[in-house]
Amino acid sequence: MWFKNICIFALKEKLDWTLENLEEQLAAAKFLPCSSIEPRAEGWVSPGVEAEGPMVYSANGFWLLARKTEQKLIPASVLNEKLKEAVEFRENKDGKKLRKKEKESLKDEIYHTLVTQAFSQSSVLYGYIDTQRNWVVINTSSRKKAEEFCSAIRSTLGSFKVESPVNQSVSSVMTEWLKSQKTPEGLVIEDQCSIEDTREGGSLKLAKQNLLADEILNFLDHGREVVQMRLSFRNEIAFSLKEDFSLKTLKFLDGVHDRASDLFTETAADRFDADFTIMSESLTELIGFLIKTLDLVQDSKAEFPALKKQAEAEWV
Repeated sequence: MWFKNICIFALKEKLDWTLENLEEQLAAAKFLPCSSIEPRAEGWVSPGVEAEGPMVYSANGFWLLARKTEQKLIPASVLNEKLKEAVEFRENKDGKKLRKKEKESLKDEIYHTLVTQAFSQSSVLYGYIDTQRNWVVINTSSRKKAEEFCSAIRSTLGSFKVESPVNQSVSSVMTEWLKSQKTPEGLVIEDQCSIEDTREGGSLKLAKQNLLADEILNFLDHGREVVQMRLSFRNEIAFSLKEDFSLKTLKFLDGVHDRASDLFTETAADRFDADFTIMSESLTELIGFLIKTLDLVQDSKAEFPALKKQAEAEWV
């Protein structure tokens, strides 16, 4: 259980339901596979190693959830080919061109027929709620998928208000780190970044490069900003920080994996617990550090400053 990407949200209101309440609500919205005529199905599944285990995996104040989606695979090329054949057959039979509405109706009929014959593809999206710090951390680099995950919780529970922590410009902070060749203690600039020209458009992606080389630093002197940068934190986690405060391509380094390996485990469930515990604790350290370092604030009306204050207190 090691997240590869994370999108982070802050709860705008303190949780007013217990673990038991959450377990009950998620069980009522449990995943059921697609029927023969359904193109898509989604619902909650057990996030642990046992398929019929609890719907919430709880450890040290972290509540892990899992949302499963099943989608029937119907390639657009197949649908269009079948539609073309059907249109040609009807037009030859009737001796006249089909109208637009008739083609659309025919396309719907073909689509529903293909659904009953299609293979399906499944995926599971994981996310956890940090009940002590009121964070929601979701294992995806897609802001849209992360928002859909939170929306699914909201739909299941009736209320689940979150907001995105943003800065006046995370991009400007990363640009200044690179230009000054200085980062907060604990962060190291690695060898990848993406730069955008904010005035004339265009972008530049750099990989396996010395980002502190003069030609790159000079490039930043003309209205260009870093929108994504590869960093490492305390020799424990390497990640790419994006301008929207999502973290991509997380890599937990040897120190973190060694701590997980040091924990005694006998079963797959023990191993899952050890990995999730070490991962969530490591991410808490990183997220708290970044919140304080980037001076994050809320993007709307509510209570993110309190969360920021808590993060600062933990990093005194």
